[in-house]
Amino acid sequence: MQTKHEEAERQFEGAGVVTCPNCRAEMVAGLRFCRMCGFRLGEGVEEYTETRRFDGKTPPFAPPAAAAKEAPNFAANHTWAAAPLANVAPHAPARAGDAAGKCAGRFGSWRMGWIGWVVLALVLMFAVGTVMRSARRANRVNEAPRISVEREVDGFETADGGGAFIKGLDGPGTTLEAAGLRGGDVITAFDGKPVRDARSLRRILRDTPLGKTVEIVYVSEGQTRTATIVTAAAGGYRGREALRARPGGEGQIGVNVGGRVRVAELNTHGTELDRVTRNGPADMAGLKRGDVVLEFNGQPTRTPGDLRLRIYEAVPNSTVTAVVMRDGQRMEIPVKVGRSRDDD
Repeated sequence: MQTKHEEAERQFEGAGVVTCPNCRAEMVAGLRFCRMCGFRLGEGVEEYTETRRFDGKTPPFAPPAAAAKEAPNFAANHTWAAAPLANVAPHAPARAGDAAGKCAGRFGSWRMGWIGWVVLALVLMFAVGTVMRSARRANRVNEAPRISVEREVDGFETADGGGAFIKGLDGPGTTLEAAGLRGGDVITAFDGKPVRDARSLRRILRDTPLGKTVEIVYVSEGQTRTATIVTAAAGGYRGREALRARPGGEGQIGVNVGGRVRVAELNTHGTELDRVTRNGPADMAGLKRGDVVLEFNGQPTRTPGDLRLRIYEAVPNSTVTAVVMRDGQRMEIPVKVGRSRDDD
């Protein structure tokens, strides 16, 4: 009795159409496997081509020697090669391959296009960011104060009722202090121009030329006053640099400065101590948390910025007087000032 493989080999050699020995399906002769059930039929058309390496002498597309020798006898030795392809669409594998290739090409083109757009968007974002940073730097240069007034203070903020409130003096030797202004004062006019808020004052300051004598109208503890200054270059203002450079550096007494407090009994303002460092100069002198400092070393301290400046100004190892309000009583307390830097 013939086995299924022997029957398949017989059909493989004898006809152009074969029947699968396993599922009895008819198909083109020469196939290796049944297209219906996968049964092995025999040695059919080669599906793969061997890898060839070129030595530089043989033309790249020349067939191998064995293939060239076998080519004349190929049709004679393989009767199934000329068999009709019944019930099979011509060139189906090639068409399927072409369709797959076209799909792959379209997908590749879409993907590369998508990636290209992403890269372009990133490049544009980087370019826009660079331009915006350059513009901001240019604006900062253009907006830098020409005169020193804006640098001489801790800042301006809009006061209740209008005007620019001085948050505190930034350092010693300012033109504002020389003219009598302090932290807590509210500037209502500058060089004949009304000051509606902090922003309008900054704009006026940037438009004011150097070396000009200007009049300032301001309100100090409810009283309207005037002062005259000569505008100086902002670049010449050094702030607390001189205090840091002296022996011992800036003064310090070991406190944290709190907020601004109104003292109704004296119709003025002072600055509250938020914390007193244990065993620090202020603690050793008897200052306590909650004390409202009215003056320090002979200067009013109506804002936190002014109190910090007066402490920094005090000479290390010197003894100064702090005027404070505690439980409704005015007290004068001598304080020995510490130092912020040890010098050899």
